[in-house]
Amino acid sequence: MKVSFNNCFDLNSEIVKCNKCNISPNRGFGFGNINSKIMFIAQSPGWQPQNKTEDIIPFGLEGSYGNSGKYFIKLLNDFKINKKNIYVTNVVKCPTPNNRPPLEQEENNCIQMMIKEFSIQKPKIIILLGGTAKKYFFNNNDKFIKYINDSCIFDIWHPAFILRDPNKYKQWIYNLKMQIKKRKKDEKDQKSRE
Repeated sequence: MKVSFNNCFDLNSEIVKCNKCNISPNRGFGFGNINSKIMFIAQSPGWQPQNKTEDIIPFGLEGSYGNSGKYFIKLLNDFKINKKNIYVTNVVKCPTPNNRPPLEQEENNCIQMMIKEFSIQKPKIIILLGGTAKKYFFNNNDKFIKYINDSCIFDIWHPAFILRDPNKYKQWIYNLKMQIKKRKKDEKDQKSRE
């Protein structure tokens, strides 16, 4: 069933009104196509100037020089994925000071928002970007791919890691390719058992 705009609008209105943490006056909504079946989850929105809520997207302002978003866009281009066909969100909906990892209480305050995003979008593929998102889905002994209900979940490095060490970009791409290959094999095996 296609999601109506009101679902997204109501969720964003709830995010705007939230005052549980007060770590930032800004809010970072999910970015992209809420009807997409591909969801990326990162840590928190990039830090932005005050009163720029409407411009906050994952990894900072689009086109900003030097932010990790350029590697995220490059990854999408390499996989021939149009950014209009994905949805990107964050565990925490506010930019954290100096982009520090969110505190446990801050994560707990936001987790219900992310659960609501799942219920609206119903993604088939969830790609976790970095450790903050990973710990909500993976245990220490889990491998790099798992299934929860109808969603296939991948775990890859956050683009900020590649920003710090661009030589890891090829490995980053390779890791995701292997996960996609594994998912296709799992789907094929599942169909053969049916």
